[in-house]
Amino acid sequence: MLPDMVVEKVSRDLAQFQRTWQGSAPMRIHDRRLGEDGTPVFSSEFIAWFYRAWNDDDILATDSRMRLARAMKRLRDLAPREYDVMRRVLDGKSPPEICSWLNERAERGGHQERYSLKDTVVLIVSGSDKVAGWY
Repeated sequence: MLPDMVVEKVSRDLAQFQRTWQGSAPMRIHDRRLGEDGTPVFSSEFIAWFYRAWNDDDILATDSRMRLARAMKRLRDLAPREYDVMRRVLDGKSPPEICSWLNERAERGGHQERYSLKDTVVLIVSGSDKVAGWY
């Protein structure tokens, strides 16, 4: 379907973007429960991030995260569908899962368009190429 050179480049770029994206600080610091002493309990996501950050100097480097965030914001502004797909890729979703999500969303919205796995892959390749160019 795609030339090997394209697949290798997209795979390399996505791996780098995922490491950067998933190395970002978590959205929630505390769980919604209190500890025995009455203080909020740290979320497991925050604890895992904290220990990774403490033991890995590279994860504290914010330059690559800022560049990725800017590239993703630009993608969201210029190509919202590709942004939605890339966001799910960066969160670790597979192409079939993303394809199902796109079709479910289209049904909920009452839209006629449906996505094949090939359409989803094209959105991933296109989104990855744009983000890599702006990164």
